[in-house]
Amino acid sequence: MRGPGRFESLFSAIDNRDVDGFMKWLSDDCSFTYGSGEPVRGAAAVRNMVTAFLGSFEAVAHRVDSTWEADAAAITEGAVTYTTADGRSTTLPFCNVLHLSDDQHIREYRVYIDPTPLG
Repeated sequence: MRGPGRFESLFSAIDNRDVDGFMKWLSDDCSFTYGSGEPVRGAAAVRNMVTAFLGSFEAVAHRVDSTWEADAAAITEGAVTYTTADGRSTTLPFCNVLHLSDDQHIREYRVYIDPTPLG
């Protein structure tokens, strides 16, 4: 499927730095992994990590090119642009793998990205 599909409001929440809106997508026992970092487990820990991460940028903007779903998993692929306080923008390709619970909340959120260019 082209574009974000049913995950459009998920990416919109991230891009608007709406942590509450983002957290509505996640299960209470979720885990979140960004790049090669260690997984962060539990909604409170994920909230803290995402709040700090998004707060380190002036803006974040996703372009989701494709979404695939099968069984209890979804994959999204695209590019994300991070803008720093000094106005520098860096666009990076990403692939997210989302493992869904029975109630369709994300229980495992993995972001495959190389953040090295962000410094």
